[in-house]
Amino acid sequence: MNRNEEFTDYMKELDGNVPEITESLKRGSRRKARKLFLYQPVMGLVTVFVLFVLSVNLCAPVAEACSRIPLLKDLAKAVTFSKSLSTAVENEYVQEMNLKQTQGDITAEIAYLIVDQKQVNVFYRFESDQYEQLNAHCSLLDANGEELWGYSLSSGSYGLSNEELRCATADFSEINVPDVLHFQMKVFEESYEKGSEYIEEFDFLLEFDPTFTAEGKIYPVNQTMVLDGQTITVKDIEVYPTHMRVNVEDAKENTAWLRGLKFYIETGDGMQFTKPSVGISATGAVDSKSMVSYYAESPYFYDAKQLRLVVTGAQWLDKGRERIRVDLETGESEELPENVTLKEVGEDAGGRLRLWFEESYIGGEAIGPAFGFQCYDATGEEYGFSIGTTTREEDLKDGELGYVTVDYSLGDYPHKEIWLETQYTRYWKADKEIIVEIR
Repeated sequence: MNRNEEFTDYMKELDGNVPEITESLKRGSRRKARKLFLYQPVMGLVTVFVLFVLSVNLCAPVAEACSRIPLLKDLAKAVTFSKSLSTAVENEYVQEMNLKQTQGDITAEIAYLIVDQKQVNVFYRFESDQYEQLNAHCSLLDANGEELWGYSLSSGSYGLSNEELRCATADFSEINVPDVLHFQMKVFEESYEKGSEYIEEFDFLLEFDPTFTAEGKIYPVNQTMVLDGQTITVKDIEVYPTHMRVNVEDAKENTAWLRGLKFYIETGDGMQFTKPSVGISATGAVDSKSMVSYYAESPYFYDAKQLRLVVTGAQWLDKGRERIRVDLETGESEELPENVTLKEVGEDAGGRLRLWFEESYIGGEAIGPAFGFQCYDATGEEYGFSIGTTTREEDLKDGELGYVTVDYSLGDYPHKEIWLETQYTRYWKADKEIIVEIR
């Protein structure tokens, strides 16, 4: 195949699929071949085509840019869940790894990283002739292979084929991303019958390019606002290539813990950045029931003339209602959170305790779940719930209050009453948007 045919095939491959990549390629080509005069606006399509073919044949940097098209296309598909990561890929903010290990019949590959001071996104895939659909439980270890603290990890890869890129995201709160980490994967075959039985274990040493881990900006704010009679101070805003964080502090005299903040970040040109569609949306503090850091998509790669925080609502947990008692024999309970109803208490065929709640759902966005994974008996001994959710299509209409059925199940619970850990008690919507200027 000659260069003309190569170019034509590349353009067909891109056409109509991922338009952002075309613009990214243009930026990459401009950076890599600034002195190459490719075309003028008055030239016809044929002239442009001929000059491009000549540049590919005569200029190695342009040929390299073309060879990156499959990379950009592959990664662009894997980050469609995140506006921030998609923008990072468009700006070629990617560390290529191409690390592979084989254990038995399984080959695991770490293909790319997108990383900054506070977040690590690991993109990986599997190859196997024996297993059709693999998944992994992922964790991080420090440079010495010891247990690592101060991070949370999320991954949404269920149902993906082995060859598809999947992403594991680690968020760091108290510390910055280290220079070196071990990425550990315990691989299992996705099967309802077999469960999560580990087949192989992989350990990759990840060394981060310091030009990436140094990226981030902090904007001091220190402005106080009153939401629903509760005093909240916006301390600062952290802006990273992968995400943004709004850090707040609540007053000790407040009568409720801040459990959720509904907001968006607005720029001077009308763009809005809201919370991520998947992954972590907020983190708390060890000495408080409040959530103190709220995540949003990032304006890092945009030339924003100004930034302002616009608050539209909040979730509260009234102090003194952190746990709610339920009588498992009668189905009666203490006061439940707003728009939450206990529908049924029973057992499944395997003898597991099950509680079905109908919980509020607004415009396709669940406010809950109303209760956490932990529950307690009368002595304070802790047990762990499994939680499942059923959503009805009629509850997905924008702006309308609907309901979602949440199933809390628990095995080996011998008592006749249980205390549930409340996540919130009420939801508040602002009559008028509250605006905090950032810069």
